[in-house]
Amino acid sequence: MGWKDDPYWLKGGFFGAVVPIIFAVIGWIIIFALGSEALYFFGPFIYLGSGYYIIGGFIVGSIIGWIYGRLRK
Repeated sequence: MGWKDDPYWLKGGFFGAVVPIIFAVIGWIIIFALGSEALYFFGPFIYLGSGYYIIGGFIVGSIIGWIYGRLRK
């Protein structure tokens, strides 16, 4: 069973969970590159990488994927 065979709700949930992680990593990279002054501007991106946003992103992505799967059929 590959990525093509997975249901749309699982694909959407995975995408919704990965997006906050990507934002957090980009925020950390920018802060380490620019210094601590950048924390005031890019701090919210790091906060997006917290567990609540990852779980919430998975749930929202799953719902959107489920709706997309229903409309596609």
